[in-house]
Amino acid sequence: DVCDPCPDTPNLGGNACPASVYDLKGGVVAKGSLVAVSHLLVTGRTANGFFAQVKEGDTGFQGADFSGVFVYDPASMVTAGDRVTLSSATVADFYGQTPLSNVTVLIEGTGEAPPLPVVETPARLGTGGARAAALEAVLVTVAGATVTNPNPPPGPGDSTTPNEFEVDGA
Repeated sequence: DVCDPCPDTPNLGGNACPASVYDLKGGVVAKGSLVAVSHLLVTGRTANGFFAQVKEGDTGFQGADFSGVFVYDPASMVTAGDRVTLSSATVADFYGQTPLSNVTVLIEGTGEAPPLPVVETPARLGTGGARAAALEAVLVTVAGATVTNPNPPPGPGDSTTPNEFEVDGA
């Protein structure tokens, strides 16, 4: 059906279309689309949601670049090391980043080790850096960084306590 957002995949009743994190980050899936993303590993938790990633060795792993996503879900009870499927989520835009919101989370397992972090420099990860977009929401280690401001002023979209810091070279 030409009106169906995923005509090649059964999605009775307008259920979410299957997608990968790579599809979301690569612009294959439009903002506002309803998607289902399977078998992600939770790598971190915040008060507003969690970070999830496709891990090396996972089916569909295409490399660390574009393998992570932030899931806005303040009510979720997931923890780092949980394997999850998002049976329904909306692709959003948050100040140029691509998070998921309005999610239904299914926990498949717990206690899994995190993926190895990608090692990068502050200059390549900072705003506008060569790998900033590719490694958004991906577990990284910042090599050779010195914290220059432990409590910068809030930026667009931040709360009064953004839980951020600035480093040299970024």
